[in-house]
Amino acid sequence: MKIILSGEPRSGKSTMVKKFFNATKARQGFITEEVLEHGERMGFDIVTASGIRVSLARIATDGPYMVGKYCVDITALESVLQPLFTFAPDDLLFVDEIARMALQSDVFKRLVREYLNSGNSLLGTMATNYADDLTEEILCRDDITLYMITPEDREQVELNIREALA
Repeated sequence: MKIILSGEPRSGKSTMVKKFFNATKARQGFITEEVLEHGERMGFDIVTASGIRVSLARIATDGPYMVGKYCVDITALESVLQPLFTFAPDDLLFVDEIARMALQSDVFKRLVREYLNSGNSLLGTMATNYADDLTEEILCRDDITLYMITPEDREQVELNIREALA
């Protein structure tokens, strides 16, 4: 079962995936967490299944990979991706989030394709406000269950995912 949650920013995609990530023992992949300072979003970190945390992006005025007001640290991202290519047949694979920041990395794209083409179940998130060749490829796959999540239907989507992954 390959499940992708999509929706507007702050719709609850990552929060839901994080619940499953934290409750799953046999897992591989990563989640993205907001970095807050005095209640303000300052950036994003990647947290792998083995607990490694690296900076994905921080607010900056300039940098080689800018996405909006954030400078994306491709080197840090790619530094944690290589071990994620190794997973057990029963691992639930996590990718949070397939979006413009991480899509700057070819290694990230290769990992996502590896996960999608594996026999493992996958739970991931994908932004609605950015498209490229990989996001289009994902939307065209017939083995993906896509949920467009809103704050109003979050609980029902979570129940559907629990049933699907049981």
